[in-house]
Amino acid sequence: MIYLIRSGDTNAYKIGYTASHPVNRVRELQTGSHDELSLIATIEGDRDKEKEIHCKYNSKRIRSNGEWFSLEIQEVLSLVFKENGQMMKAFSCSEYERCITTLQEENKLLNEKIENENICLTNHTKNEAKKTNSNIHLELDAIKFKVFSLLESMVDDKKEVLISTRTISKLCGIHKDTVCRAIKTLIEKGYLEKINYNSNQTGFYKILL
Repeated sequence: MIYLIRSGDTNAYKIGYTASHPVNRVRELQTGSHDELSLIATIEGDRDKEKEIHCKYNSKRIRSNGEWFSLEIQEVLSLVFKENGQMMKAFSCSEYERCITTLQEENKLLNEKIENENICLTNHTKNEAKKTNSNIHLELDAIKFKVFSLLESMVDDKKEVLISTRTISKLCGIHKDTVCRAIKTLIEKGYLEKINYNSNQTGFYKILL
């Protein structure tokens, strides 16, 4: 079993393999850590799968050849859901708010750089820049950002995802009714398109950005 263990409220995650239950591994590691360790997610896999994931995130290692990685929330979600893993602990809304703040600051610096250098963009480049800025999701609050980030991390090569509101609720740690309202808003704002699907419980969504 592959596990993701987080150190405190930091971006430090240990990605490792254990033959026993991951909770036991957390207990073992906790004895040597000053920060509280939390089991964030599990992924079915063996040593080879562990090496594959380590190789994929090699540039994110905190120490060379170590098993601790510096990952953003969206990178963790992408890893877990693309590997059909299971989230054991939901991220808090305050953490998503911090993500939005960081993105806002990065977007502001980018705009200032463009203005200061007096870059002359073609219509095509302007359209591409607009798409890039729209992907930052600055107009979304923490709940909608959380739901959209989850869906965005699970799409296939056609940018489509099939998932139930109950599953979204469980993975995000948000009430089902709140998920439904968030999805409705995302559709109205042009972030998502709901594709007709023969089910009242499961939604078939397409990311439009």
